[in-house]
Parts: sequence; C-alpha cells; structure tokens
Amino acid sequence: MHGPVLVARGIRQFLDLGSGLPTVGNVHEIAQQDAPDARVAYVDLDPVAVALSRRLLRGNDHVRAVRGDLRHPELVLADPDVHRLIDFTHP
Repeated sequence: MHGPVLVARGIRQFLDLGSGLPTVGNVHEIAQQDAPDARVAYVDLDPVAVALSRRLLRGNDHVRAVRGDLRHPELVLADPDVHRLIDFTHP
C-alpha cells in the first residue's frame, strides 16, 4: 500500500527501517501532506545517512532519524526517539 492509502485508512505513524539517504518523496513528506500530525521514525545503520537526515528534518517535531540495525529490532524499538514517536498499541 502507498502512503496516501494508509493515511486515508487512519495510519498516522510509520517506522522506516533501512531508510537510507534522504531524497524526495520521503515517507514523512507523503504522509504529512494529508496528515500533518503523522509521525515517522527513520532508522538506518549508516551514520552519514542518519546525520544528513537529522539535518534535513530539523524543525519537524513529528519525525526523527535514529541509528539502528534492523538485525537488532529490540535495540531499535528501545531507542528513546522511536519510543517517543511510535505508539505500538495503535496502527
């Protein structure tokens, strides 16, 4: 499913694992077009991708980039920024 479809169905939070270097049409850009309160946690292992994402995301309190490895989901889910943004009791 695409972002607009998910937002239309009430999804307001997204966890993007392996997000990579930011380009155009990122998850938060698409989701926040229709739902400005949509929350996105970007996770990547590459410190350069995370640093660039953090710089580009400054000023958007509903989005964070964190360094994490999808091979260690328990650490990703325990990250304070992920935990603050994503409520795993909701879709």
